[in-house]
Amino acid sequence: MESKAEGSIGDNPNSGSSLVLINQRYGYNHVERFRFRNMFMKILEELRMRRVSDRENEKRIQELVQEKFMLEKKADQESQRCLVLEECHASETRDACMKLEDRMRELKAEATQQQIHRTVVEKENDMYKDQLQALQLTNYSLERKVRELEVKLQLQICSLEKHLGQLTDFENKYSTVVQQGKQLAEFQGALEKQGLYWTQDCIL
Repeated sequence: MESKAEGSIGDNPNSGSSLVLINQRYGYNHVERFRFRNMFMKILEELRMRRVSDRENEKRIQELVQEKFMLEKKADQESQRCLVLEECHASETRDACMKLEDRMRELKAEATQQQIHRTVVEKENDMYKDQLQALQLTNYSLERKVRELEVKLQLQICSLEKHLGQLTDFENKYSTVVQQGKQLAEFQGALEKQGLYWTQDCIL
């Protein structure tokens, strides 16, 4: 109210006559009036500038309040979004941990099965190695026996060939003896016939 009053005094064209009346009443001279007028105008200018500054400050304050409200609203929205993202991330992390634990359990079970399978295979390999070694020993023994039998067979073949040769000689000699026996029998028959003829001649 005071500022409006002062503004109206500064803007009123009759303010000069009012100042004259004030000067006449209180006894101011021309210099004092001029000084008073300057001070009064300076005060009015400062009040005007202060009103402008107050309006600008009030506008700026309103803008800052609005900006603060928008920033707080945006911060609340970001906070809510962050909470949602954190919940989603926590849920995804729990799901990933559960899947990872399940996969680790599966891998441990597979590793256990593979270890059992490896142990069985190693035992089978050891058994096969023992069997192979036994077969190699048996094969060596059989090869030695085969070589011994081949030697014996070769000796028997040589002996058989010798016996066959002796048998051939015996057959040849037997044939000769049989032939000579036949010749002897024929000769003996001829002698018997001739002896019988001589005997008959002597009797006669």
